[in-house]
Amino acid sequence: MRIPTYLTMAMVPVALVAQTPAMPDYTAILKAETPGIEALLKEFRVQEALQKAESLLPATLPAFDKSSAGAGMKASISFSSLTRLYLLTAKAAVQAGEWEKVLDLCTKADACAKMNYKETQAAFAPSIATWTEAVANANTFVAEQGERVKAIQAKPGRTPQEEAEVQAFQAKDKVWQTTKNASEKAEAGKWLQANVAHYNDLVGKAITPQEQETLNAWKIAQMNLVNGPKALKAFNESIEATRVESDMCVPKIESTRKNIQSEADEIAKGVAETKVKGKLVKETSGPKYDQARLVYFENVLNTKGNYESRPDKLAKMNFLYRLRHNVMGTEVQAKVEAVIARVLADKDPLAVEKKATKGKKAK
Repeated sequence: MRIPTYLTMAMVPVALVAQTPAMPDYTAILKAETPGIEALLKEFRVQEALQKAESLLPATLPAFDKSSAGAGMKASISFSSLTRLYLLTAKAAVQAGEWEKVLDLCTKADACAKMNYKETQAAFAPSIATWTEAVANANTFVAEQGERVKAIQAKPGRTPQEEAEVQAFQAKDKVWQTTKNASEKAEAGKWLQANVAHYNDLVGKAITPQEQETLNAWKIAQMNLVNGPKALKAFNESIEATRVESDMCVPKIESTRKNIQSEADEIAKGVAETKVKGKLVKETSGPKYDQARLVYFENVLNTKGNYESRPDKLAKMNFLYRLRHNVMGTEVQAKVEAVIARVLADKDPLAVEKKATKGKKAK
């Protein structure tokens, strides 16, 4: 009996094809670099942390290797780590007060995660189809051949002596078929006729090549029924993990956009209510508006409630780094830097260091 192709299909490894250069192992990179970046953030060395994290990111998303299920699995895991590397960099950007960069990084993380979901499905689709077919056909084979396999497996087999008798019968049969001597042929024929019933009994005790082929097919079917569901579960769980990640970044993007817009509205409202030299500024752009904007930020910087309302040092530093970002390159930046230095030193943010007074001269 010929072994059906479907019973061996799932057991044959997929041959490798020519590849583009392998993408970096972002899983290893994420594991190696995350502790250092987190340590810098904990020490409030946010710009160092951000620069270090950004240096690990690719200029563009790498190619996804889906030449085989194994290559696809490796690429999927690496892309997942790259998504998390984008989000780690976004975390550093949050603490650095660079919300616009946070939005860009979360958008790139989203693109990476969605690409991973799409390509992981494509990479696993052939293997899923193969295993699904193999399991279905194995179930059919087991249902159809189960009784026959039981009968084959129940055969007792031949003893060494019986095996020798079979060999003797086959040798005598060869003589009968090849000899040209009439008397020798007659003698062999007579012997074969006398022993053929016993020979057939002995043949029935052993498994034939065709029956062995059936047993081999049965073994493969059993393996497919065990390994198939496991493989399908692993593939589907990996796809589901990438689907979850592909949905993970959207709320972060929406939240960041909302924060940026809310801040812009708050700044616009605050500037409109800020007096410069005792007067409100009506302009919404230009030098006078820019001056009013700086006065507004300086007022924010010098409002004690902006520090007392924040629960811990991290919250205060996040507030100050964002404020620094908003006044970068202006005369207010130095004032923000001074407050940052005091908070980092665990001092009162608005404390003013008293100047030393000269002592009176002795009379």
